Amino acid sequence: MPTFFLSYADADRPRIEKVIAELRQRGEVTNDDEFTDWNRIPETGQGARADLKHAIAEASKLVVLWGDAAEQSAHVNYEAGLASAFDKLIVFVLPRGRKTRLPTELSDRPVIHLRG
Repeated sequence: MPTFFLSYADADRPRIEKVIAELRQRGEVTNDDEFTDWNRIPETGQGARADLKHAIAEASKLVVLWGDAAEQSAHVNYEAGLASAFDKLIVFVLPRGRKTRLPTELSDRPVIHLRG
């Protein structure tokens, strides 16, 4: 059962469940797929940074809810950098009509444009 690490800015937290629901409705993920994020990673006693690295290393892919807040978020950019270092598939999810201004080093990654 794939586990996806979901990366997003704090300002986008209220939209997360709607984003996951739309990804499921579109068939991008299944009902069996699990999501985790920096708020839900298990603590190992090694520290927050080590826990985050472990969670991303164990994830099947990183799904990034991208937008203005994420673009400015050090956490989102750090998580994307970690996933890239672990050679994980990274998929960017953008609101409908949003121009794609992805980080240059990740500009070749898949993009999903949301309907709603």
